[in-house]
Amino acid sequence: MKPSRIPRREFLALSGSATAGLVLPISWGQVRASEKPLGDQPFFQPNAILRLDHDNQFHLYLGWAEMGQGIYSDMALLAAEELRLEPEQIKVHLADADPAFNHPMFRVQVTGYSTSMKMSFLPVRQAAANMAHSILRAAENTWGAQGSAPVLEKGFVIQGDQRAACADFISAAASGPAITDAPLTPPENFRLIGQEFPRLDAAAKVNGSAEFGLDVHLPNMLRSAVRRPPVHGAKALSFDADAALALPGVHRVVDIFSGVAVLADSHWHAQRAAAALQVTWSEPSLSSQSSRQFEDDLKRALDEGAGSIFFQTGSGPELVDSAQRSHEAHYTLPYLAHATMEPMNCTAWFREGHCEIWVPTQAPGLVRSLAAKLCGIEESSVTVHTTFLGGAFGRRGYQDFAAEAVAITLQTGRAVQVAWTREDDLRHDYYRPASQVRLHASWSPDGRLERWHADRSGPDVMADGRAITQGAGMLGMGTQFEYEKDPSSAEGLIPEYAVALQRVRLAHLDSGLPIGFWRSVGHSSNAFCKESFIDELAHLTQQDPLAFRLRHLAPEAGLARVLRAVAKMARWQDQKPGGGRALGVAAHESFGSAVAQIAEVEVKGTQLRVTRVWCAVDCGLAVNLDSVRAQMESGIIFGLSAALHGEITLQDGAVAQSNFHDYPVLRITECPEIHVDVATGGEMPSGVGEPGVPPIAPAVANAVFRACGQRLRRLPLQLSV
Repeated sequence: MKPSRIPRREFLALSGSATAGLVLPISWGQVRASEKPLGDQPFFQPNAILRLDHDNQFHLYLGWAEMGQGIYSDMALLAAEELRLEPEQIKVHLADADPAFNHPMFRVQVTGYSTSMKMSFLPVRQAAANMAHSILRAAENTWGAQGSAPVLEKGFVIQGDQRAACADFISAAASGPAITDAPLTPPENFRLIGQEFPRLDAAAKVNGSAEFGLDVHLPNMLRSAVRRPPVHGAKALSFDADAALALPGVHRVVDIFSGVAVLADSHWHAQRAAAALQVTWSEPSLSSQSSRQFEDDLKRALDEGAGSIFFQTGSGPELVDSAQRSHEAHYTLPYLAHATMEPMNCTAWFREGHCEIWVPTQAPGLVRSLAAKLCGIEESSVTVHTTFLGGAFGRRGYQDFAAEAVAITLQTGRAVQVAWTREDDLRHDYYRPASQVRLHASWSPDGRLERWHADRSGPDVMADGRAITQGAGMLGMGTQFEYEKDPSSAEGLIPEYAVALQRVRLAHLDSGLPIGFWRSVGHSSNAFCKESFIDELAHLTQQDPLAFRLRHLAPEAGLARVLRAVAKMARWQDQKPGGGRALGVAAHESFGSAVAQIAEVEVKGTQLRVTRVWCAVDCGLAVNLDSVRAQMESGIIFGLSAALHGEITLQDGAVAQSNFHDYPVLRITECPEIHVDVATGGEMPSGVGEPGVPPIAPAVANAVFRACGQRLRRLPLQLSV
């Protein structure tokens, strides 16, 4: 598969880094001729995502991955708005891989970068409106002109005294000319959009009927565990499988691109056998790396002014050197793992020239292309069934786990399920890059920012395509980006605040550890630096942190609106630090949305506890208020896990962390009370899956300073004695 090439300007625009105004069209077109109805009954399917069956059941085929963000329900809500249904009247299916669902930005079927709702808001509604008007036209042609035009209501067509199920007009609608540009429901007539609705998949996930990757079971299926190298990039030079094959339930041991795979009756049998393998590994260059050494390298790059200019505005003299009117701070951020609750897994079965795959993935289109390449067959001979995802956060955009399952089934001809352990998951991730950021600013005598310099050193997410092309063919996102400098590394370093002279410099350093997209990407780390530094500047210029931010924003800017809203929620002006308790504020724009958060912390000695968080978000048109609130809460908890606990370290090139005992996630006893306010308005939605993450770490760090006077410039946050 030849990967797509995306111009940097387009990438920035779609990611929300430049503007939220550019939306590329999705064209689902007509349903493929190979589609077959359920049984031998007729159906009406004017496009690839919607179908009406003879029993009056409406179906929606979801091309996006449902990984907890609620798109399973919200896409049904959009369709229901135009079809005049209730959301629960639509049966949602997780669609197989199909070019019809290709993402207009990545040009492959993939879910990510908080674009699902932004990209689908108009196309889903248009597809539903086209179906609705086809049914109405068929009814009018059948019944003839009457005093009033026919209307839809909860699955029925009503015209005057006549009432019939929509399914009664399947044949007439299907035989008529296609409608492609039916008028959409105007916002003033919305019944559903902008309201609050529960999730359609909630019951299935509670009662266990929802199918995740590990729930897949096929006849005569083998389970597989892979013994992977301790250091990324190492290869198996030789192995002794005698001890593994002697264990009960073990069938076979095979050599694949990522290590040595054991096939057995159960995952437990396979894991025991994989541990018993005697493997001799090569020593890649990463073997000489340690976290301390890499930190020293990152700092040296900043000290030496390495790298090149990514962004610059204005011109003028260098930063003011006077200590009274300039300030510099240095921030250190670690590698982070994704730590999804469901470890990586995939089931594959190659037989009679066809490969069938069941996989929890963000990129089923990429899995399809990858499997075709590995098997030496056409993509039309590959079927990819996407299951529910037990968390993703960017990790499931990389398809190494799917490639393993395909590589193993090719050698056995039997259905094989590969399941990673938690140790596999943490030690063989595509990590958020470690980085260091040095910020330097100067201000006018009256305390207004004049110059802003940001220097970052660290690996780039999209630097050399290694994560895209390494291993067994195409293992990464499947898209090559056309850029001079990695835009994801600079995300969040360019302040939203009014500063006339700005400069951002990037220095690329790579330890050799695999790097990948992590929830909110560059914003997740750089917002900590930017918003912590803004707070420092407010303190040095003797201004209130909230007022300082608002002073550098236009009154009607989205960030200003959410700052005012969150201040009102938390009663910012009334809360004074004392007794080791204080509030801290941070705000950030990402993926087209503005989010402000205030964290309340309690400091006792070296112990830090976050007790309450207030969050205000402006995400344009909020399609489902419940989904938006849930994603803000999710982002806060996810971000707090990283801020308080997250750190991946290297010892002789190997990842030291192995499970939740040394890479903890936030426990329920640590979870603060969270309050979310959703701004309503706007014509189009923007991202919500990721923007809740960036502000929480700096909000907590800023609250710590107000509580005890310590400036924490390193993640995870740790108080000194």
